[in-house]
Amino acid sequence: MMITLIITRVYGADAFGNYALFIVAIQFSAMIATFGLDQYLLRDISKAFKLGNENEIGDKSSFSFLFSTYLAIITLSLFYVVNQYVALITDFSFAILLIGGISLVWMRLGGELIRAFEKPFTYSILSYIAVHLFLGLFILLNQLNIIGRDIVEYYAYSVAIVAIFIFFFHIKHVWKNKITFQINQFEWLQKAFPFFLVSSISFVNEWVDKVCLKLFTTSYEVGLYTVDYRLAQLVAFPLMALNIMLAPAVANQLKNKISMQNLISNTTKKSVVWGFSILIILVFFGEFLLALFGQEFVSSYPIMIILCVAQIINVIIGPIGVIMKMTNGEKALQHILIISTILNIILNCLLIPEYETFGAATSTLISIAVTNLLGAIWIKKQLNVQSWLKI
Repeated sequence: MMITLIITRVYGADAFGNYALFIVAIQFSAMIATFGLDQYLLRDISKAFKLGNENEIGDKSSFSFLFSTYLAIITLSLFYVVNQYVALITDFSFAILLIGGISLVWMRLGGELIRAFEKPFTYSILSYIAVHLFLGLFILLNQLNIIGRDIVEYYAYSVAIVAIFIFFFHIKHVWKNKITFQINQFEWLQKAFPFFLVSSISFVNEWVDKVCLKLFTTSYEVGLYTVDYRLAQLVAFPLMALNIMLAPAVANQLKNKISMQNLISNTTKKSVVWGFSILIILVFFGEFLLALFGQEFVSSYPIMIILCVAQIINVIIGPIGVIMKMTNGEKALQHILIISTILNIILNCLLIPEYETFGAATSTLISIAVTNLLGAIWIKKQLNVQSWLKI
């Protein structure tokens, strides 16, 4: 949130909206390029790591890096051509798009590999903190007139720096053994495909509101709404943080339902306690916090509250996405996300032209509620495990 505050104060809501849409573009390209290999790496490599199968780890992760880099170049090139006609994003070059997109691919693959190696602290630093630290440094140098570039360029360079650190981690821990590529590459991609579908649908579900806002309104409204969304996400931040450690643990407890239930229950309880604490702060001090980003953001306080309600539902129901992906339920999750995404797109197209950011927030609230409800029901029926908070 600190970097969001800095960007909005220095560049304003309109520039922040364009910056948010640039992130959408490279995340979308990275999601396609990784082809679900990042999520499948987490589940499969965590098991191989436990068994000490180092050659298998090297072959699968190295193939994933090479395949995804090649696919990223194609995807980013296509997006750049399309953007020349729809003008979804402005003020960026093809080179910056390639740097940011390919680096993000490396971050996604390398980050999940780090999680599989059970290094949650390293993963958290590189995936969530380091990029913002470098971005903040670039903005500071810009304000001191030492350098002078656009905010999207600074973001692309920041992601590239972190990707280099992750690449060296890969060399140290994975490429220390001989890489033979003795794997069935088609079968590996086939197994990763369900994860790709889940990631794709999740991405559309998360970002369709911002894209629709851009299509029906302006970058200014996108900037206002994105700040509201990111503040509301703080409610679910404890759950997201705990999920980093939960994912490999659940994958290794498939045959022990009692241990799995205890892991999930503890995660949900801690998430709810911290989530409600953050919610109370946002409700009572939300207007003050929004004013820190600029007076133009204060008027969007009601939108932030709606999004906070959506996130607290997410927290109470529990980590359904992690549970389903780590217990071979990715296909069921895919079907659930298709339902909620279609609903989200329809609601956004119906409500945003008339109600703008209020319509986008309402659509998000309904789709999150549907996703969590259906996911919790599936987990209870198929695994006999309760994801939601036990009173």
